[in-house]
Amino acid sequence: MIVDPLNRWREEVGRQVLNLDFLTCGTDPFQASITPILAENSVRVVRMQFSPGFTTRDRQLARDGSDICVLAVGRTSGIEVEQVRRRTRLLAGEATVLRTTEPGDFGSALSHDYVAILIPASHIAPRVKDMDRFAATRIARTNGALTLLRRYLRTLENTPIASADVRVAAIEHVVNLAVLSINEAASLRGLGEAESVH
Repeated sequence: MIVDPLNRWREEVGRQVLNLDFLTCGTDPFQASITPILAENSVRVVRMQFSPGFTTRDRQLARDGSDICVLAVGRTSGIEVEQVRRRTRLLAGEATVLRTTEPGDFGSALSHDYVAILIPASHIAPRVKDMDRFAATRIARTNGALTLLRRYLRTLENTPIASADVRVAAIEHVVNLAVLSINEAASLRGLGEAESVH
């Protein structure tokens, strides 16, 4: 029996592990690659690569009880983001914030590649004022902290860490740079304009 790759991904990964669905775009066959980079203290760093289409989190999936702040750092241009009645498009090297408590869509009509940093909201909320206002807004690639974060993520991706102590320190660095990226964007008004969705 031929198993549809998208249905298999939905059942084994999308809805079971990530609490996401995927809507294909165009005629390209579905492909997905999810590569863990680092995980420690409830924080996960994962590289996500998808064929054309959109990962989507509907209201039912958003009620799963998780409260995670996701900083998604694009590695390809043209990634479209929609959440909390806002819509934006990322260039390569730009980032956006997503909340797992809200429905939303993330993807592209082309194959796309990004790194997702998943941080429990309880870890980040005390350090970012009014965190919900950052959802689906664009953090410019010229943001200094984001530039450092991109370089750090490349290093982590290419340098496996065996030591538990070093992993803990690395996760702290990632969270600190993520928070600095968001706060720097706010202080410099570097959040890209997002189109309101009515």
